[in-house]
Amino acid sequence: MNDLKYVIFKPNSLEERAVIFNGMITHKTISDAIIKNEAFAIVSAGFLSMDNVISCYGDSESLKMKSRGKIDELVISKTLLRLNYF
Repeated sequence: MNDLKYVIFKPNSLEERAVIFNGMITHKTISDAIIKNEAFAIVSAGFLSMDNVISCYGDSESLKMKSRGKIDELVISKTLLRLNYF
């Protein structure tokens, strides 16, 4: 499976942010790197498609966390919009 995956994390006192990555990497690998390097809390994880709209679904077996659907879609949209400002 080579679908896109994501992890939503919450930096200290900031809005939730998303990391989107290749499906060949596990959610836990990304989560461990975020927690180890930045001490952020992991909020949710799952899969996404970005055809005409962003759609989040499924769950992470390695983290035992589920997608929050529409909430995660909004966080990912906001994260991607922020990237356009840099």
